[in-house]
Formats: sequence, C-alpha cells, structure tokens
Amino acid sequence: MCNSNDFGKRLKKLRTQKGLSLDELSKKFNVNKTSFSNYENGVHYPKVKLLIEIANFFDVSIDFILARTDIESVDKVIEDYTFLSDLNKYSY
Repeated sequence: MCNSNDFGKRLKKLRTQKGLSLDELSKKFNVNKTSFSNYENGVHYPKVKLLIEIANFFDVSIDFILARTDIESVDKVIEDYTFLSDLNKYSY
C-alpha cells in the first residue's frame, strides 16, 4: 500500500497543475476544504468513491494517484507502446 503522504503529494501536484486552490477543488467535489487539506497532508485518505471521482477528474489512474506507479494513465501506456512499435518498424 502506498504511503498516505505520497498520495497527498500527488493530489496536491495534480491540483496545482490545474491551477486550482483547495477551496475550488473542495467545491467541485462538494467536500469541505479541511478534508482535502488532510488528504494533501497525508492525514487521511478519501473514501473509494471519492478517490475514483478525483482520479477521473484529473484523468489519471487510481494507481497513479496512490503513487503505486508513475504511469499516469492507460492512454499514456498505449501512446508509448505505439510510439515504440512505430520506431521498431523503421530500425534495422
């Protein structure tokens, strides 16, 4: 299982990359600001339903947001695989 602090760091990074404040993010999910602050500071995890909603909102996998992988999404894996496959077609 991932460290809750790793999850918090990922969540904060995703939030700031979108240019959102804690207040704005908490309003989007109808969750109080203190809860999101606790998530970012590694105090608590969100419930599974909210975790899924957060991952969907940021377009990342749950494994990524939980810091179990550095691959953001399945789409990224497919994109990388396609790129490498195309490279192999032209290398001799």
